[in-house]
Amino acid sequence: MPIMYRVPAEFEFIKKLDETSYCKDWLRIIPYCGSINPGEKCDVKLEVTLESNLKKIYDILVLHLKGGKDMFITVSAECQRSCFTTSISTLCRISVPIMQLFDDQWKMAESGESPVLYSVPRELWLLIDHLYRHGLKVRELFESMALHEEMVRVRDWLDFGSLDPLRILLKYRDDSEPIL
Repeated sequence: MPIMYRVPAEFEFIKKLDETSYCKDWLRIIPYCGSINPGEKCDVKLEVTLESNLKKIYDILVLHLKGGKDMFITVSAECQRSCFTTSISTLCRISVPIMQLFDDQWKMAESGESPVLYSVPRELWLLIDHLYRHGLKVRELFESMALHEEMVRVRDWLDFGSLDPLRILLKYRDDSEPIL
């Protein structure tokens, strides 16, 4: 049941005791504070950036309502490796799909100690090769954003080394809608 106020509700994500910020470095809250007028709503976006090799993420956010109670919001997830969150220099040192790597191979690639060194990451080569072979005749291929499901298929194709190419993502009709 929605709570209706007759005055604007002011909110802010506040830092917990002994912490320097209201959230972890890998998390961004947009907006982190604001005012909501009666009858209106406010969508808050939580943006997670996985630029480092995190296995698990966890944070408790404190949402403070001025003149009201604090609410505690738990943010947690288990992360898996992906070429989408791996540096190009590390990808150049990997010869197999990222999900087929053993932990010791991953550590060697990340530290630059891997005997493998390609001038172009395997994943980037696969994307360019596929576009060259199948996408040159697709009109306006990059004119709109891909759907989330399509991006997941591309990521999985690269991460798991599926033999199934991306043909299902490319439409070959003249009036095709761009998807990549």
